[in-house]
Amino acid sequence: MNIDDNLKRIRAWRLKVGGSLLAFAETVKVNEATLRKLSDEDWNPTVSTIRKCEAVIPQDFMAEANDNAEQSAASSEPQAAPNDRGEDHTQAA
Repeated sequence: MNIDDNLKRIRAWRLKVGGSLLAFAETVKVNEATLRKLSDEDWNPTVSTIRKCEAVIPQDFMAEANDNAEQSAASSEPQAAPNDRGEDHTQAA
């Protein structure tokens, strides 16, 4: 999982649990100011903040969505042409 995935997951969890930003900050055990820009695309938290946020999110939250995204990305990768794979399709079997 990359950092963008982590940030999306944190934002999604924050929306799911609702409540005030202060309550979420207290749950995560960080200062409210640290999370003030959480919904902004340019929010740039430290690794420590990301880890603290991730620690309160259940492991299975959005796991299926992330797995599906990885599978679709892998299946959409272009494959090598037969010539590049070393297969010779010009000769009869």
